[in-house]
Amino acid sequence: MKDLLQKILEELTASLPNARDIFIATDEQVIPMGSRFPCVGIKDGSVATKKLTCGVTETTLQVRIVCWTPSGKGSAQVTGDSTQPGVLTLAASVVALLDDNLLGIEGMISADNKSSTPSKMYINDQKKSVQQKILLFEYVWE
Repeated sequence: MKDLLQKILEELTASLPNARDIFIATDEQVIPMGSRFPCVGIKDGSVATKKLTCGVTETTLQVRIVCWTPSGKGSAQVTGDSTQPGVLTLAASVVALLDDNLLGIEGMISADNKSSTPSKMYINDQKKSVQQKILLFEYVWE
């Protein structure tokens, strides 16, 4: 899992221009101090192992990608406008980068965006609204 999270971090950092900060998250609801919006957190998920024939072991690793956007005029934090990407745009960019991307990891046989949560609004410590959307990716490794 550690190597997978690092590879995702490297891929998003190199290829996601509309995120100002990208980090490995300790929790889906925690944004590190000093993070700038829009930002993306990468959170480890569950791991399942299955024994296959001929001594092959298949490991399924789930990773949650947490997209955050700042408050904006009207629905801008959801849909975006000329000044910022909305959380839907940010999430779509992440899916475009990671879906079917094996990240150059030897033995990785699939990488799929399985689902996403509806976006949610939260009020941060500065009393400003932020929008969150969580994407679930599943990676299968043999």
